[in-house]
Amino acid sequence: MMSKSAFGNIFKAISMLLVLMVMLSAVACTGTRQTSDEGTTAKEQTGQEEQPRIVEGASIKLLFGDMGRTKFTTETYLIKEFARQMGNAKLELQLIPRADMRSKVSTLIVAGELPDIMMIENGLDLALQYGPKGLFYPVDTKFGQMPTVSKLIQEYPDFMRMTKAEDRHVYCFPWVAPYHFFTEGLIISPRAKEVGYDPRNDIKTIDDLYDVLAKLKEKYPESSPFVTRVGNELGRIYNAFGTGLGFYYNEETGKYAFGPFDENYKLMIEFLNKAYKAEIMHNDFFTMTEEMWREMFGAEKAFFTSDGFGSASALAADPSNPDTWLISILAPEVNGKRYYASYNRGNISPDEGTWFINAKTKYVDNLIKFVDWGYSDEGIAFMLYGKEGETCEKTPDGFYKYRIPEGKEYPYIWKEKPDETIETLGLRQWTYVFRGMFEDQINPYLIADELGKATVKYYKDNHDYYVNNNAIAATQPRLPFTSDEVEQIKQLVTPIDTYTMENAMKFIKGDRPLSEFPNFIEELKNMGVENALKIYQGAYERYVK
Repeated sequence: MMSKSAFGNIFKAISMLLVLMVMLSAVACTGTRQTSDEGTTAKEQTGQEEQPRIVEGASIKLLFGDMGRTKFTTETYLIKEFARQMGNAKLELQLIPRADMRSKVSTLIVAGELPDIMMIENGLDLALQYGPKGLFYPVDTKFGQMPTVSKLIQEYPDFMRMTKAEDRHVYCFPWVAPYHFFTEGLIISPRAKEVGYDPRNDIKTIDDLYDVLAKLKEKYPESSPFVTRVGNELGRIYNAFGTGLGFYYNEETGKYAFGPFDENYKLMIEFLNKAYKAEIMHNDFFTMTEEMWREMFGAEKAFFTSDGFGSASALAADPSNPDTWLISILAPEVNGKRYYASYNRGNISPDEGTWFINAKTKYVDNLIKFVDWGYSDEGIAFMLYGKEGETCEKTPDGFYKYRIPEGKEYPYIWKEKPDETIETLGLRQWTYVFRGMFEDQINPYLIADELGKATVKYYKDNHDYYVNNNAIAATQPRLPFTSDEVEQIKQLVTPIDTYTMENAMKFIKGDRPLSEFPNFIEELKNMGVENALKIYQGAYERYVK
């Protein structure tokens, strides 16, 4: 039987919609760019396509977040391929702990010491704020050299909508998902059947959900049926109530809204208050660590959460037994209406790995070539599977299959080099960078045994169940704020968001009586919610033009 840790790694690889993660960034330079109505390419400016100037053997600095699983060096299999795609570059790596990424990048910006190319998670705001000031290269002027990126721009208009700065140039390359992308849902233990509820057929209303959790608490008194690893987001059940934690785009009205002003937001708070009071929620619900969250499910002291489908097997008492895996359910009806169990993260997600190129680099064409390769089928396949004939082979039905050495199993994947693993080679770790490959999620050859087949089937069944039942909320627009709006939001929205969450937790825990909820709404109005909504709505109207 496969070890729990090995299986955890494999399932993450299947269910996370793998792509890659690296970054491009820039060195500070003075002045601002001349603005134009639209970003222009070299072809539009001169009437002819600019020829790439690739410098062989260039010395290039590459910065990205430390993945943890692999200690990347210039000799790592994947990094050597990166260097080759950059014109056989001589790479210098700058690895930064992912938790320290933003503070480190801010320091580099102030010092004017950004490397040639960087991958930054959730970096769109940096592009919008610092690109027009001359720190990052206007990559839209090189789209004529990027056949893969140019094709994606035509297929996904949000690529330009989300990334275009106030001077109409693009300064970053976001992650692209060429499929209906969502990764999580409402998942509950099959133990629900022990208290008379078939999860998919019997949990029809929010009262049904409360009832099954209350009965599980009664049957297992030491348990806390509802736990989460995202307590700071109220367990991510707001989609099930058709609302938002704070400012969000309301698809029904076509306008931006503020969650606490919705009737259903109060219903959500009342539901959570009732569950907390009945000890259905853990006392540490809002501060629970991921380790504790996993341990409680493994010990069968927790039964319900809103999280990734990959967790449905990993959280089970026996991850090797599909019969114990958690079951995804639709959102229970609230006041006679069913909302959403998940949300579509969209085809373009700057919240993931975003690449930047330094405006002062001498090797922009080398880096442009590399990025376009990263978005290509060839590039994505290499980052997942390695090179055909070495670590993988292509099957007649179009999937990739690892060349696992005789007598070994995944993660050993190179027949002629039996000690090499996914981790030592640096593969399957650049999650959510460049572009996703849906075939990877349903690849029947990823794991050849019965457990692997069950894993692939589980993911596909959940995906189809949610898609076919309209259980996925629409993508929230990622708005291209101006630099002035970014500053206004910092000053206005951040205090509002903080105050909202602090008081939501107080209401749920009973530290503030629900009778004071109307006062809470007035307090928020006095903090300037309406002014903030005008900023969001104005940015949205520019976004859809």
